[in-house]
Order: sequence, then C-alpha cells, then structure tokens
Amino acid sequence: MFPTSVLRRALPVAAVAFASLAPAATALVPADPLWGQQWALQSGAALGGPTAWALAGTGAGTTVAVLDTGIDASHPDLRGALWTNPNEVAGNGVDDDRDGWVDDVHGFDVVRGDGTPDDEEGHGTHVAGQIAAAQDDTGIAGFAPGARIMAVKVLDAQRNGSTSGVADGIRYALAHGADVINVSINGDTAGRSLTEAVAAADAAGVPIVASAGNNSRDLDAQPSYPAAFDLPTVLAVAGGNREGLLAAFSNFGVRTVDLAAPAEDILSTARGGGYEFRSGTSMAAPWATATLALLHGARADLSGAQLVATLRATARRSAGLGSLLQTGQLDPVAALRSVVSAERLAAVDAATAATGAATAAPTLTGRVARRGRRPARRTRGGRVTSRAPRALVTWRMSRPIAGVTTFKVTAGGRTLAARGARGRGAWVATRARRVRVVALGADRKALASVVVRLR
Repeated sequence: MFPTSVLRRALPVAAVAFASLAPAATALVPADPLWGQQWALQSGAALGGPTAWALAGTGAGTTVAVLDTGIDASHPDLRGALWTNPNEVAGNGVDDDRDGWVDDVHGFDVVRGDGTPDDEEGHGTHVAGQIAAAQDDTGIAGFAPGARIMAVKVLDAQRNGSTSGVADGIRYALAHGADVINVSINGDTAGRSLTEAVAAADAAGVPIVASAGNNSRDLDAQPSYPAAFDLPTVLAVAGGNREGLLAAFSNFGVRTVDLAAPAEDILSTARGGGYEFRSGTSMAAPWATATLALLHGARADLSGAQLVATLRATARRSAGLGSLLQTGQLDPVAALRSVVSAERLAAVDAATAATGAATAAPTLTGRVARRGRRPARRTRGGRVTSRAPRALVTWRMSRPIAGVTTFKVTAGGRTLAARGARGRGAWVATRARRVRVVALGADRKALASVVVRLR
C-alpha cells in the first residue's frame, strides 16, 4: 500500500506573511494569512468554503480518522484539531482503557505498535490540515476545522505499508468511534484482512473515503484498493484540476470511481510546522472527507450510507467527467443545501444577497472577443506569408487585486503574450485549442487564472 501524492514545493513557516486575496470584512472569510493561496476553497471555486460554512458550520462533533503516515501533533495549525482518547492517560505505559493499545491518547502507530503516531514523511500532516487546520490568524484554514483528527499511522517514513496494516488501522478507528475514515492510500490487491475490515466499516455505517490513485488508469479494468470496493459507504475520489476536468495523473473508472475533487497544487500543513503544496488524488480524498464531516455536523441523524449517497447525488456533472466517473465533481455547497433546513437556507441566501460581491474572492474571467486573420506580409523574395487564423482574447478582474504586475497568456507551457497590469487583451494564433490567462504578482506567483477555449 502506498500514498498518492506528489510534493510540489514547500513554504517555510515565514510564508504566513503572504497577503490573503479574500476580503477580511466578512465573518465567513477566514483570517488565516495563507487563505488566498487555497484556490479550491474560495467563494465561487470548486468547494465554496465560505458558503459551506454558512450552511453547516465547521463539522464540530465529528471525529475523522486519518490513516496515513501519522501527524505532526506539534504543528501550530493542528494542535487543537487532534482527537483525544478520553480514557487514556498519556505516557504512563499502561493500557488505561483496556482496549489493547497503550498510551493511545491521540491515535495509534500501527507500524511500530505504540501510541505515538508521529509523521516522519509529511503526507499525513498535509491530509490532516486540509480537513481540520484551525481557522485563526496562522497559516491555512481547514475545510472542516471543527472536526477532530484521530491519527492512525499505517505507513512508515518511506511511505510503505501493508493491506493488513491498513486493515488494523480501520479496526482501530471503528473501535474508537470515528465517524469518517480517510484513506489516501492505494494498493493493487485487497487481501482478506482489508476486505473484512472495510466490510466491518460498512456494516457499522462508517464511510471510508479512498483516493483513486495516480496511475492514469481505468480502475474498472485494473482495480486499486480500497477505492475499488463496491460498498455503499466506500467513496472513491479521483483528482480534478482548476478547470473541473480530470487531472492528467488521476485514475478513473465509470463504474468504480465516484467523483472528482481538487488535486493540483493544494496548499496545506507540512511536517515541522510549515506549509507545502502537494498534488495527487491523496489531496482530493480529504475534501470529500471534510465535506462528510460538515454534513455529519449538520445532520448527525443521517447514516453514513446516506451521507455518501448525498455526495454522489449532488456531484456537479459535466461532459468532461461523465465518461470517466460515476458522477462528476464534488459539490459541497449543493450537498449541504440538500440536507439543511429550509429556514437555514433562507437565512444563508438572504445574507449572501445582502453582502453580494463583498464575500467573493476576486476572479479572472476571459473570452474570445474577436476572430480574424494575421495580416499578410510580403517577404524579401516576394512571397506572401500565410494569413493564419487568430483570436483576440480579452480578460477582466471581478475587482482589482493589489500587486498584479503582468497578465500572461500561455498554451502548452509556452508564453504566447504578456501584458502589463493594465493589459486587457492579446491576439493569439488559434492553433491551440485553449489558452490560459494568468495574473502574476511581482514575485511571479500566480494570483488568479482562467482558461479560454479558442475552438
């Protein structure tokens, strides 16, 4: 068994000095300094964090078991997010609650057989931060910051594990009252122990959210586990990109994989107290897990199977995903709107109408304003050059972002045009099917982007 992520780049602790792109005037927008770098959570983006929180709160009262490489319990954004075993005394070397595990105060290390699930790699810390990092004045915001993380270490420092170890981790989570289990891990074989443990979770009504894997393969033809288990409470999650399409690395399966969630350049907590970007379906699964935590916090009366069915039923369907997955793109706001009370919906809709654009993060939109052909030119030899087709791509910001210095138009990794901060359009050849317009700051970091289809 192995995790499914790729480390992109790390940010030191000092990176919390980045300015947020989201306005600070509304209570729904976190004050966390790195909030603006969490693209998937912005208002109007794939997950719509502020609206989700307005609808359902923060997932308080929900325990999420993270089966992974462990968790850095000393991370400033995670210290308050840890589940605590109420009947265990730390460090006394005694199994106080007589559950078979000694000193398991915040979880358990299946690999070493002790109660200290420390993260030696960083993968589990990243996953935990996506789910439950505190909403405060430090670092990032988790999607379900009211949830509590039960750390269950099933992978070692080299990110290796076994099906039996993952099975033991699931059994531990079930024995200690986990409401949702996140397994951002994949293996090509199921094995009896894992099959039985997943079946036990299903019988107990505890959802298991599993990453689909990063092999660009069809799981209908070549399964990967635990994602491929066909049970009502198992949710297999593929990786999506900013355009709502399947990420190039993601596994898929129209019968096996339920839905997709953002998986590219996801910023979260890093081992050692910092923050880092990672990509992979390992980063997609926690968004679905956090959404289930929000649903559970809002409607604890619903069963695990009902919660999972809600995510499937409300996924945002599209032609780009319809032939690859069972449903489409995870839509937390639609899921929450389908289960909260009519009174709650009315109150949120009224507040949204009152605040309007003030709650929305600035967005970049683009379109093809005009089509034409490049003017013909005569060479020195008298030959007339081809009048190739081209398009005028224009763009606009929903509201100004301080610090934009350049708008760059790219296709296939090549820069086609660059304009200054006041630039609003560029002619490009239509050989490319689509181009990306990116707003860059002085440090060359992307502040916003949009894809424009040329044909």
